Amino acid sequence: MVLPEALALSFVQRAYVAALLVGSLLPTIGSFVVPKRLSLLGDTSAHIAFGTAAFASLIGIAFTDVLAVPMTALATVLMLRLIRGFGVSGDVALTVFLTAGAALASASISLGSRVNLQAVLFGSILLVGPEDLLVTALVTAAVIGVVAFRFGDLLLFTLNEELARLKGIRTELLETLFAVVVAVSITESMKLMGVLMVTSLLVLPAAAASSVCTSLKRSIAVSVAIAMLSTISSISLSFAVGLPPSSLTVLMLLAMLLVMGAAGRRGLTI
Repeated sequence: MVLPEALALSFVQRAYVAALLVGSLLPTIGSFVVPKRLSLLGDTSAHIAFGTAAFASLIGIAFTDVLAVPMTALATVLMLRLIRGFGVSGDVALTVFLTAGAALASASISLGSRVNLQAVLFGSILLVGPEDLLVTALVTAAVIGVVAFRFGDLLLFTLNEELARLKGIRTELLETLFAVVVAVSITESMKLMGVLMVTSLLVLPAAAASSVCTSLKRSIAVSVAIAMLSTISSISLSFAVGLPPSSLTVLMLLAMLLVMGAAGRRGLTI
């Protein structure tokens, strides 16, 4: 595969670029996931992606995304339909699919699937290759483009689905689009941040920003800034302290959540 000259970077430079991409991708999606009270959607989708990727490896599919992306998107659509159409509570629906994904991964690995558990669970952003960086860049551009193009509809769908339906928005189609965007974002991001860390970037920046922001647009901008600052800083700090960037990112995000929450309680808003 011939890659653009811009991606002929050192491993550290690729890590920084990947951090900026994931730091803009996941908080953007998370800004819609958190208000819908689906904070565990990222963790659930990541477990499904993990399970299907392990199964794909077991049956000999070299490019595991061929199976992982569509199956994760389908499972995410089914989760949202269970919650909306059948009255199943969000935590129950998410738990069902999360455990199913974990079970599929466990069974596939037991049967001989070759999966690097350390990389899958905790990520390997310092080892990101040019191909993965290119795919992440394309996914980030596509997802942010979709959000910008359908922002008004997504905003109404997030805050009041019934009102969106009354205004003529095709909510089922929008729900499917939302599920696909989440699934693709999670599947690609977990290669860099790992299954256990994806949820932190999806939820914590959005939760921190919502403490002080009075509009969704501001919340997205602030959450992306928080995520980028945390991911970039964690890579630099990891060389000094010898800890993985993913764990440092989570610690920084938790600190930002506490700081922003305290600011919000004092009435400081933007």
